[in-house]
Amino acid sequence: MYDVSSFEILDVNESAIQHYGYSRDEFLKLTIKDLRPKEEIPKLVAAHSDIDSKFGNIYFGVFTHQKKTGEKNQDENQWTSG
Repeated sequence: MYDVSSFEILDVNESAIQHYGYSRDEFLKLTIKDLRPKEEIPKLVAAHSDIDSKFGNIYFGVFTHQKKTGEKNQDENQWTSG
């Protein structure tokens, strides 16, 4: 779970801890920008630019995620607002 304005990670589950390789404490010091390659950050920010005007299930598209080791993988991202 993250704050859609600041991108700050607010909570993390065990599955994400295992997948990304960060400890819970490390995760809670990150933003979701830290989980993306630098070249994808503008795309991430743009996807959130009008999020306050949207409701329900919001599909952001496919993004590259980056693990603590630097390994990258692609994943579809969506957000549910209400």
